[in-house]
Amino acid sequence: KVVQIWFHLYSFNFSQMKINFMVGQKLNRMSPLQDFYAMKFLNDTELFWLIYVWRNSFKS
Repeated sequence: KVVQIWFHLYSFNFSQMKINFMVGQKLNRMSPLQDFYAMKFLNDTELFWLIYVWRNSFKS
């Protein structure tokens, strides 16, 4: 079950990275500050999903 969850999380993060890359290409390079905020956003969503999945794994 845990392995399944981690695989799910990994594939989600991978698709997020692909989306971010495509958006970055469209904007044709963001400023370093925007890059920083994009990374921060990614880290925050990752944290949110970790907590969400972690809490739900105890319920089932």
